Amino acid sequence: MKNYKKPWLLLVPFLLILGFYFWGKMNFTKFYKKQINSKIVKRKDWAVQTVYFHLENKIFIDSNSIDNFDLKIGDSIFKKENTKNFNVYRKKNGKYKFYKNYTIQ
Repeated sequence: MKNYKKPWLLLVPFLLILGFYFWGKMNFTKFYKKQINSKIVKRKDWAVQTVYFHLENKIFIDSNSIDNFDLKIGDSIFKKENTKNFNVYRKKNGKYKFYKNYTIQ
């Protein structure tokens, strides 16, 4: 076994994982508590199976193997406050129409 000169460096991966966990938890809390009526403005693929959908109001929805959402840029999201359920409206023929209801796990 090697004698590491800086053993605290072994904590860096753990701290990164912990940081991402709390970052996601804070975003979920914001998402849960707020009423949302916003459009998806950006999609970002990150990690192996996670896609982040950024909304106009600086909140994001993450879609992964557990919550696999079929969302697209331009979809409109509506959610009441203090709930995990949200409705997606998709534009067809120039008008937004109800597409699907999702629940975040």
